[in-house]
Amino acid sequence: MLRSSTTSNYDADGLGTVTSLSNAAGALAQTYTFDSFGNLAAIELYPIRGCVCFRQPWSRYDDALIARGGVAVQAVVAVPLVTFVTIFGLTRSDAVNVAIGVLGYYSLIVAVFNLIPVRPLDGAKAWYLIPELIKRARISRTKPKRMVGWRGWWTASVVL
Repeated sequence: MLRSSTTSNYDADGLGTVTSLSNAAGALAQTYTFDSFGNLAAIELYPIRGCVCFRQPWSRYDDALIARGGVAVQAVVAVPLVTFVTIFGLTRSDAVNVAIGVLGYYSLIVAVFNLIPVRPLDGAKAWYLIPELIKRARISRTKPKRMVGWRGWWTASVVL
């Protein structure tokens, strides 16, 4: 396959399912993992050095935590910059002011916008975190506490 003027090859398993994408030299560029029903479960990208991995969340709690994480990162970028401008004002450099405006105010607007509970936005999943935390708190209160007896102590000391 020709992709952005470079040749890439699809690699398949015995069933004909595409499992990876390699470049002309044979080095892996991407791998694909499927669940037992044939749904895409993970994509791993191999850029110059390092690995970027996307995996399907295991539960509704994980899915909500990932969605909340995206909004939290945008807020972590925005809040210090907006606070800086609020306290000290704009700088003399136009380039720095543009960077602060884009990274600070734009990130803050995007973070708030992403919390809107509409299906394509993160807010559709992020707001499920509150009921999931309440459910986990109830489960942990009703679950009996595990007592470690002398055998647990002996096993832990032997393993160490």
